[in-house]
Amino acid sequence: ASDLLVIGVMMEDTSAIDNAFLSKFIFDGNTHTMASAFDPFTEFFPANNTYYHYDGSLTTPPCTEAVKWLLLANPVQISQNQLNEYKHAL
Repeated sequence: ASDLLVIGVMMEDTSAIDNAFLSKFIFDGNTHTMASAFDPFTEFFPANNTYYHYDGSLTTPPCTEAVKWLLLANPVQISQNQLNEYKHAL
């Protein structure tokens, strides 16, 4: 079995301006699509890439083990509107 890597990015609604990266995603109520190609390393991840690392598992079924987690310590800024849209999509 191969190991999996999950990169966790925290977001906080402290910006009055929409996050440009998240604006590339279109949600029509059923599916998410991308408006254009992207590079999360340069367009989304925080400039300070400090992270926490731990070994664990997936948090949803099948709860696969042997997962390496990287949780970025610094959040990215999003707008309140984007947070509301994200909550609605869940």
